[in-house]
Amino acid sequence: MDEDDWDSWTCSDGLAYTLKHCEWYQFYDCVEVVGVELKSYESYYLHEPGSEFLKFTFNSYRSSVNELFAKHQVGWRLNSKSELESALPKQLADRLDGVESAIDQFDAAREHFRKAKRYVLGTHKDYENSIKESVSALESVGKVLYDKTATLGDVLVRMKKDGSVPPMLVSVMEKYYAYANAEPGVRHGGVLIPRSDEMDAELAMHLSAAFIRYVIEINSKKFD
Repeated sequence: MDEDDWDSWTCSDGLAYTLKHCEWYQFYDCVEVVGVELKSYESYYLHEPGSEFLKFTFNSYRSSVNELFAKHQVGWRLNSKSELESALPKQLADRLDGVESAIDQFDAAREHFRKAKRYVLGTHKDYENSIKESVSALESVGKVLYDKTATLGDVLVRMKKDGSVPPMLVSVMEKYYAYANAEPGVRHGGVLIPRSDEMDAELAMHLSAAFIRYVIEINSKKFD
């Protein structure tokens, strides 16, 4: 688009032309940028009378984009941060969103989990770092819930001692932690090329999500 295209009478045609003729990745970049811009301006119109404004909110835009992508079988979905992610079945996506909400009180864990999602589901894949961030998310939650622990290994030892988590489940977590530490270049870097792929990273993310939900719920019941 050039400067003349920003005139109120021609901008729609100019934008349509640009989107139809740009590179494919530029189109998806535009989808994300429009969402970011909508989110940044929403606060200025929140108290506007009537319901017309609701059609121009980020949530409305996100819903329209995701419906359009689903209709045309585009393998991306726009998340709540206006980032494109690989499409997941709705129930699975809702559960991952639920985990993010559950760890709002754990700032470090929330950031680790968001990075894990972004690395495996986002447009710029990094499976090794996704696995690392998934483990770090669980580790961060554990370090908050079990004081004086420095690593996930320490957290798992405490879980065994207090008996709050069944031993068999702790054993599963230990194997998950051992896998992440054993894979070259995942947890602590290294000279060997990591062998992790998309399936490994997705599995690590979903295991982390399930463990986090479980550990938070178990600990909340201690104080009920």
